[in-house]
Amino acid sequence: SAAWNDAIDVPAGGRFPRAKLVLDHRGLVLVANTVESGTAYPTRVRFSHPGQPEDWRTNDYFDVGPGEDGDEIPGLAAFGQELLIFKRKSVWVLTGATPDLFRVAPLSQQVGAGCQECCVGGEAGVAWFDGQRGVFLYDGELKWLWAKLHEKITDGTITAGGVDEVRMGWLNHRLFVSVPWETVGPSRTFVFDPLVGGWTAY
Repeated sequence: SAAWNDAIDVPAGGRFPRAKLVLDHRGLVLVANTVESGTAYPTRVRFSHPGQPEDWRTNDYFDVGPGEDGDEIPGLAAFGQELLIFKRKSVWVLTGATPDLFRVAPLSQQVGAGCQECCVGGEAGVAWFDGQRGVFLYDGELKWLWAKLHEKITDGTITAGGVDEVRMGWLNHRLFVSVPWETVGPSRTFVFDPLVGGWTAY
């Protein structure tokens, strides 16, 4: 209780919402999948006062596709001035230079991501792993990168139950994707080089 500070010019500090996801973006701290006064808001995104990560206004939030796609936000990732908000079967884009200009619109309502570790932002764009289609990249345009490896999802080599165990990261300008491989055995890592446009098994 009494967690909100509606006076932007009078920072109080010492407060931070309970949330599963935290990200800094454009001078703000954003949190998603929150718990407020004991109530869960799994589709909610809140943003702090500008430059004040411990001050939050009562109504500085928006709900993204409530009632859709598992009704939860499992991931956030930033690319340039845009913020991508992931649900399990959709991806949304937050645009706007300042909070009063923020707008949220769907980027895709066919693909999504299942966990924070399977969506990652880097200088080449935001990449994520969709459980049915594999890896996508957003660099201003939505691109499907997993076409040549898609059979490994459809034939069960990449187990459907292990999709939330996918781990991704950018390193040395390349995208590393670790996927659960078959029902037993270790994960396998694939590396995508945007300059070449192809995958290598690591």
